[in-house]
Amino acid sequence: MLAHLGFEEFSKSDKIKYVLKEINKAIKRKQKYSFASDDWCIVEVLGEKCIIRNGFEEFEPFEVDTSFMLNLLNDWMNFLIKYESKQIPGI
Repeated sequence: MLAHLGFEEFSKSDKIKYVLKEINKAIKRKQKYSFASDDWCIVEVLGEKCIIRNGFEEFEPFEVDTSFMLNLLNDWMNFLIKYESKQIPGI
């Protein structure tokens, strides 16, 4: 399901920067923040944990550490920045 976070607007580094900013803001304010690229992967940030679910209830929701989600999104954003600026040979 997490692969769906690379689709649609989530394939642009600016969108990932925005989501990272919103996650960090929600953590500081102790608020919930949710985001999704489509109904296959909905992420709810709840402080130190994130709940991953889909809108079709085909899979049981599962939990990951927010630090894992932040690392995943940071790595994806860094790749997208290189990709968008044509810094990856052969792609």
